[in-house]
Amino acid sequence: MTVDDINKLIRKFIRETLALPENSVRKANQTAPTGKQSEPFATVLITLIDATGEDDRRLDNEAAPSLNVAETIIGQRRLVASIQFFRDDAYTKACRLNALLSMSSSVDKLQAIGLGLVRASPARNLTAVIDSAWEERAQIDLEFHLVAKEVQSIPTYGTFPISVTTESSTTSSEVTAP
Repeated sequence: MTVDDINKLIRKFIRETLALPENSVRKANQTAPTGKQSEPFATVLITLIDATGEDDRRLDNEAAPSLNVAETIIGQRRLVASIQFFRDDAYTKACRLNALLSMSSSVDKLQAIGLGLVRASPARNLTAVIDSAWEERAQIDLEFHLVAKEVQSIPTYGTFPISVTTESSTTSSEVTAP
């Protein structure tokens, strides 16, 4: 799963949890226009993905007729997502999200997308003057754990027949070698 995939899943979770309109939760730092300037919206920025221990590495033969080996790396990751709310009750939405995260329905939704909530920061009111007018802003940081899995196919072996003849016998077999 890529960072963009994770970001998209978190955006969908926030939108559904807070019952926000379609396209109102966006990826942060977009350069293209993202809707009407007057409409409230939220952004999601993944600020950290960090390994929390040693990864488990496994090698397994791929299913026949492949002669490749599948190398699999599985490990736990800590992920921090910064959620910012803009306009119309921004601080209320951030506080509400913080409260809703502890509900069993939220835990179920997060588990379904492969995320485990570790903690949520307190909501911060970042309301500021923008172009001589007040703009409501708020931020909350969410820390998750997830299991990362990468699989790569490695071509390793070839098969060829070999035959050995001695004075007393002849033996034939197939040898698999790099």
